[in-house]
Amino acid sequence: MSERRVELEREVMQVHCRLPSSDPVSVIAVVLPITRDIRQSNYNMKEITSVRWNHTLWRGRPFVCDVSRHVVNQLRQKRNSRLDWRN
Repeated sequence: MSERRVELEREVMQVHCRLPSSDPVSVIAVVLPITRDIRQSNYNMKEITSVRWNHTLWRGRPFVCDVSRHVVNQLRQKRNSRLDWRN
């Protein structure tokens, strides 16, 4: 990853999360596949997204949020168990 990209990511996190510049930043991304039919429905749209694309995003968002929370909780549990082990 380029240094400039890391710098930009840190700037975005500082602005949106109001973090001091010295705080470490972690980003977790959850990416799920979108079917070819849905991608095709959106391919030629010029001004707005297709109805199928919108349905995928809006109906899928709660699932993605749930998966994201699960991943974060698992990572926190793993981190905490390692910290407990050291004590």
